[in-house]
Amino acid sequence: MPQLPVALRRRVAERAGNCCEYCLIPESCTFAPHEIDHVVAKKHRGATVEENLALACVLCNAHKGTDLTSIDPLTGHVVDLFHPRRHRWSEHFRLESARIEPLTAQGRATVSLLQLNAADRMQERAELMAAGTVFAPQDRCNAPVTAAGLRIAGNLAAVRRRMEDACARSGRTLDSVTLVAAVKYAKVDWVRELVSLGQLDLGESRPQQLVERAGLFTDPVRWHLIGHLQRNKARKVLSLATCVHSVDTWKLLHRLETLAGEMDLAPRVLLEINVACEAAKHGFDPADVESNWQQALRCRRVQIAGLMTMAPWSDDPEDARPVFRSLRELRDRLVERSAGALALEELSMGMSHDFEVAIGEGATIIRVGSDLFAGL
Repeated sequence: MPQLPVALRRRVAERAGNCCEYCLIPESCTFAPHEIDHVVAKKHRGATVEENLALACVLCNAHKGTDLTSIDPLTGHVVDLFHPRRHRWSEHFRLESARIEPLTAQGRATVSLLQLNAADRMQERAELMAAGTVFAPQDRCNAPVTAAGLRIAGNLAAVRRRMEDACARSGRTLDSVTLVAAVKYAKVDWVRELVSLGQLDLGESRPQQLVERAGLFTDPVRWHLIGHLQRNKARKVLSLATCVHSVDTWKLLHRLETLAGEMDLAPRVLLEINVACEAAKHGFDPADVESNWQQALRCRRVQIAGLMTMAPWSDDPEDARPVFRSLRELRDRLVERSAGALALEELSMGMSHDFEVAIGEGATIIRVGSDLFAGL
């Protein structure tokens, strides 16, 4: 695992007052140094940025692991864990003598999972307090908790749980699927909430809006263009987008190849395939892609990383399965014809209502919007 920069660790520790942000024990009172906790774990694509880091003692960090949620022992419901960057300690817990008393469902789940009131930990806490050690929360969350922020945090956790369940059913790991948050209709403040929660892959449908919003955020946000791209707007997008999902004609591909040479870039793109041949949608006809595949193989600058599709809308997500399966099968045929030149590892398919089916058919990227902002 890469070493955390010393200056970054120091800032995280100073913000926490050199105390564990879960059990409050000062680092000076422990045998082992406190550790840096990725609140949203790297396994869940959490970023190594201050907004996603907390100081944790060895025991709290070990018990928490990579979990984002746990069981509320009072209700039996799955709830989010206490999030030091989103929540205030004093709103979820109260220190009564040596006992950390939970005040909320998140507090109860966190106390239970992290074993904050285990007998040996309470005894240690009592002895330290008797010796004059002060246990005081810093309450250094990034911003006041808002109703929108709490809603988005809950929605994101729910989507990630659905992803994890879908991966488990397919014998896959969660890190094999990238969640791209589709933010076309989201307010900028809502997008900032997502970023603060470690959701760094953001998808824009409008090229101009991607350009504008990219200027409002700094690294490590990764922008994906997931909507239609006109050739005359390609230059600005190419310098900003981590991936263009919507290359839908040979002319556009050739234009991107030319621009990449002029700009000395190696952009990652996906070819958009209109698998269902819907007249109202953009995308290559599958037969056209197969018969003209040599045009893709001629690209030297543009990195064709895979394929993208959208299934026709249906109330039943299972109706999308043949479309997703057809895209995977097309990818497999194209890889075979590429003779090692292109791996086409990415399959961008599945949205809020059908991404579990897409994961079952091999999606490596899903594009979710409405479910992340439900209730706002």
